[in-house]
Amino acid sequence: MRSPPMMIETTIAESFQRQAAQTPHNIAVQIGERKVTYAELNEIAARIAGAVCSDKSERPIAILMDEGPFLIAAILAVLALGRPFIPLEARLPEARIAAVLSASGASHLLTDTAHFQVANRLASDSVEVINVELAENATSSFHGLLPTSPYAPACIIYTSGSTGKPKGVVISHAHLLRGVTNRTYLFGIRATDRFAHVRSSGSSASINVLLLPLLNGATLCVFDLHRHGLQNLGPWMVAEKTTTVLLTCSLLRTWVTSLPADFRMPSLRLIGAGSESLYGSDVALAARHLEGDWQIIHYLSSTESGLVTCRIMGPDNIPQPGILHVGFPVDGVEISLAPEPETQAQGAGEIVVRGRYISLGYWNEPELTAAAFTVDPSDKTIRTYRTGDLGRWRSDGTLEYLGRKTRKIKLSGYSVEPYEIENALLRINGVRDAAVIANGSQTDRHLVAYIAAEGDAAPTQAAVRRSGTARTSDR
Repeated sequence: MRSPPMMIETTIAESFQRQAAQTPHNIAVQIGERKVTYAELNEIAARIAGAVCSDKSERPIAILMDEGPFLIAAILAVLALGRPFIPLEARLPEARIAAVLSASGASHLLTDTAHFQVANRLASDSVEVINVELAENATSSFHGLLPTSPYAPACIIYTSGSTGKPKGVVISHAHLLRGVTNRTYLFGIRATDRFAHVRSSGSSASINVLLLPLLNGATLCVFDLHRHGLQNLGPWMVAEKTTTVLLTCSLLRTWVTSLPADFRMPSLRLIGAGSESLYGSDVALAARHLEGDWQIIHYLSSTESGLVTCRIMGPDNIPQPGILHVGFPVDGVEISLAPEPETQAQGAGEIVVRGRYISLGYWNEPELTAAAFTVDPSDKTIRTYRTGDLGRWRSDGTLEYLGRKTRKIKLSGYSVEPYEIENALLRINGVRDAAVIANGSQTDRHLVAYIAAEGDAAPTQAAVRRSGTARTSDR
């Protein structure tokens, strides 16, 4: 495989239109029995853009609808107009959606028939609501591309943040395209791939899953996890002959644990698991359902930083039980660890990411942006981002991910790191997952550990208590 280019000099809309011209008859999106080709998806996007293009403002455009061709076409339409889009999760409480609309200053709310009434109820007088299903049948369309810099905002992803107040992470075209380029290279993506898409549209992870196949000529197969349930995902993937699925580590863990031992997925060649801790037992459990030269890829990423590290595992290097490292930094990313007084003795620090493709900051939040991001004075396209996550380097140059630094617990005057206890618990035979929290009042504050065990292999309480002397440094 060729190495990814160092610089991004195009936009998402340009990249997609180039791909649509190369593979017009490939299936771009499949949901149920409906199949939409690249040429058809491009035309739907042009018609949606035609319904909006008379508005010359630069305000972002919000999108509220279920996963499927219209959602993707709406995203492409907004990007063709040189405007940033805001994906809204349709299953979120209406108060949360209204708060995001208000904070973002969106000019339009693109929706479908199923959500049209809700959209009208939530939109203020300054927000125009457009039903894209009606726009598809419009006679006017916009097939051009308005001039846009690769470093201009492409989307604004709203996350809750530590206070619960939504904050919008501004992501550029270059940021998203760099993620696609790195994943294409590392994952070996090809036009024959069929992606199982199970994520909701309001996250950066979902946007990455959408763009990765669509900028490679592959097919995005949509599965409504909320409607059909996790128990039906495996059979559906077999029936659809999907080759690739990207999940959070916790969802992967729950899924492979629920599969029958003799269940096989012969077409599945790639599982991506990110954003959380992954265990050797997760990889071993997933491996028993795979065939051929499969890969399980563990990576660290965030909305603000994009893809940071990557580790590739296959039939010849299934890891031992225990928490896994997250691999080496990917191309174009520099990682350092800022010292933390409470974790310095363990060699841990806050993960700090530097690169050309970091988030532009938080939408209309200059103080929050200044607290988390630093711009390189010699090159304004290079930023440094303090992630708020803890990590430590291993002797082989790989990174261990230790979770959020805000998980630190004060107990009887001492700072306790939950990950140290959780790692010790994970070394006990039969323990599949573990979580440690503080419980009780200030006068009776104590730690509580929860474990998920492997059925008949579940350890006894005595075995768990005896493990209190287990060493946690030799992973």
